[in-house]
Amino acid sequence: MPELPEVETVIHGLRAKILHKKIEKVTLFRKNLRFDFPEKFAENLQNSVITDIQRRAKYILIFLSNDMVLL
Repeated sequence: MPELPEVETVIHGLRAKILHKKIEKVTLFRKNLRFDFPEKFAENLQNSVITDIQRRAKYILIFLSNDMVLL
């Protein structure tokens, strides 16, 4: 598990690179990570815009224009 300063560093880097960018294509190479992805997961992410990136404890939250949040 990363330390909080490392998480903050990653967030600052992500903000500089992907904030306000559009997700044009999503490719899932497997059906799950620990759990199955929700139905139409990739389709729901496509064409959404990254509106904000925040930290909650050691988790990175990526807020999207379609009201979804990636953890």
